[in-house]
Amino acid sequence: MQACPPPEKFDRLRRQAEERIQESQQQNIPLPDDMLDLIHELNIHQAELEIQNEELKRAQRELSDLHQQYERLYQFAPCGYVTLDPHGVITRVNHTGAGLLGAPRQSLLQSAISDYLAAGWPDTFLEARHNAAKTGEPQSLELQLKREKRSPLWVRADITTERDESGATLQWRVVLMDISREKEAEEEKQQLEDRLRQAQKMESIGTLASGVAHDFNNILSIIVGNTELMADALPTVSPLIDNLKEIRSAAMRARGVVRQLLAFARKGDTRQTPLDIAAVVGESLTLIRSTLPANIHIQPHLPEGIAPVISNRTQIHQLIINLCSNAADAMLPAGGTLTVEMANVTLDAADAGRYGRLQPGAHVKLVVADTGCGMDSDTIEHIFDPYFTTKPFGKGTGIGLAVVHGIVEQHGGEIRVESQTDQGTVFTILFPAFLGPVVNESTGPPDLLRGHEHILLVDDDTDIAKLGQLLLSRLGYTVTALTDPNEALETVQADPWAFDLVITDMAMPRLTGDMLAKRLLELRPGLPILLCTGHSDSIDEIKARQIGIAGFLMKPLGGIDYATAVRQAIDRAKTTSNPATE
Repeated sequence: MQACPPPEKFDRLRRQAEERIQESQQQNIPLPDDMLDLIHELNIHQAELEIQNEELKRAQRELSDLHQQYERLYQFAPCGYVTLDPHGVITRVNHTGAGLLGAPRQSLLQSAISDYLAAGWPDTFLEARHNAAKTGEPQSLELQLKREKRSPLWVRADITTERDESGATLQWRVVLMDISREKEAEEEKQQLEDRLRQAQKMESIGTLASGVAHDFNNILSIIVGNTELMADALPTVSPLIDNLKEIRSAAMRARGVVRQLLAFARKGDTRQTPLDIAAVVGESLTLIRSTLPANIHIQPHLPEGIAPVISNRTQIHQLIINLCSNAADAMLPAGGTLTVEMANVTLDAADAGRYGRLQPGAHVKLVVADTGCGMDSDTIEHIFDPYFTTKPFGKGTGIGLAVVHGIVEQHGGEIRVESQTDQGTVFTILFPAFLGPVVNESTGPPDLLRGHEHILLVDDDTDIAKLGQLLLSRLGYTVTALTDPNEALETVQADPWAFDLVITDMAMPRLTGDMLAKRLLELRPGLPILLCTGHSDSIDEIKARQIGIAGFLMKPLGGIDYATAVRQAIDRAKTTSNPATE
């Protein structure tokens, strides 16, 4: 195909041809051959022009379609595209980038990108840009974008430089990817690892507390027992009697501290019984007082006559410790006053209707108030959510108040929070009251119960065995004290009916107390056995009863403990074995 002549030449030839044709038609002169050739050539060129015009239109349409597709891909890509001039000013940005930067596209143009970076990040971003320009290599970094009324957004920024022939920077192209979910996953993983380490630490502390409790209670048993023996040996008017009473009182307070520690170390203890909740709250405050800074003053109001509740000692300890710990944190570093109040209240139908689960009737109210920083309404809405915390990362787990809420729900109670920023916080908890009597386990008979029966005492601690023998002997019993459980087993095998009662320690080498009890009961079913322990994770009172053990005693044991438990076990065994007494 011949090249198409320029449009102006084509028009001139066409005009000349049209003029010759008109002249020939007017004069009836046939067209010469050269004219016919020209007309033919013009027709060919016209067809070529029409084809080229159609091709040009089609190319323009394709180019327009491609441009629209590119623009759609650019604007709605899953990552943000931002173009910066040499001064870091935004010259172009897609819709995704505008969404990440948190502003309309038009307002972003001609503004500095540093205006949209969270505090502390502009200098880091500027350094990455300079490195990209200096090395010519893409630079990648993670940074935070600031957003109004929301936490900063984590993004990954990939920066490339476009330069002219002389190497001067023409513009920077920045690709932004939202990595907030990845960061949240990393943080959650870190928190889970921290909680696992904390759980392992608490398990280790619990194991340590168990071991310490066993040894310490043995020591306390020796102190208490020997104090009683000394008091019995002195004249009743001796001035030393009061000193011995103080020693015994201090030892029993130490026993209380050990039991409080074991309340936290004990696992799976969720049984609920009628509980003197005011006494447990008082114990918890005594325990936590030593852990709080000196500038936090605890002000308890625990009046006499607070009704009991169906509860669990360990759970109430947990509840008080968590509430008081949170209150103390809210008052730091300035300090303040932590108020803990209890009262009996009676709810009528209208009062109960204001709570979700309470019924009209008697309830126990517990109030824990602080003078700390308080909370706004948004924070209050989330304080019982698991893992929600306002503390810095690594300073809190966010589960303390969730645990409190769960404990209150398990008790069929209700919890309410009142707080304002800088005005302190008040937690109010209502528990259904228990109207029946509560047995105080620590109460013993004023007079020592005596007897004449033969008792086998087994304890691998020589001092404990000797002390137990002295305490029981002064009550009139005949006591055989052994420190080897296997020897004790052989002694009973020789004569299963030689003893009216066996008292055995739990933690002994080669043969533990519960194992010894099983073997003895195989030799003589119904033999009354008392199991003593300073602490054990492997057995409790319920398991001991299931084995057939008559009584489960917690050390330290004094004369009253021995006297009461021994007499009750022997008398119960005699009653059971003699149908005539029924």
